[in-house]
Amino acid sequence: MSVLSSLGAVIVVTALCVDMVRRTAAGAFKRNHVYGLRLASTLASDEAWDAGHRAAVPHMRVSGWFGVVMTVITVALILGFVVSGNDVPEALVAVPLGALCIQLVGMTWGTVAANKAAKKVQPGRR
Repeated sequence: MSVLSSLGAVIVVTALCVDMVRRTAAGAFKRNHVYGLRLASTLASDEAWDAGHRAAVPHMRVSGWFGVVMTVITVALILGFVVSGNDVPEALVAVPLGALCIQLVGMTWGTVAANKAAKKVQPGRR
């Protein structure tokens, strides 16, 4: 995997997190089967969808901002090598890949929080 392709993955995940936080905060993130935390618990009702996504917002916000910071750092490192006339080392791929792994952990915690919150608004579900 190249530095640019792994950086692209970080940018995509960051954009999804930021968009989900923005839509949820605006109350404009409606239940759907295409985009969002599509768990059985969150898809059960509009109330469960909203509760789940609100619970996930803090985790998604951190993942999104972390992605922004790591994107800036990675781009600065790439530019530093290019401007100095050096080749970008293949080992630099560790920076965006590490960031992506940390983002995925944050998103997983957000998904767990969403599942718990969505189940709380559904009587009889655990």
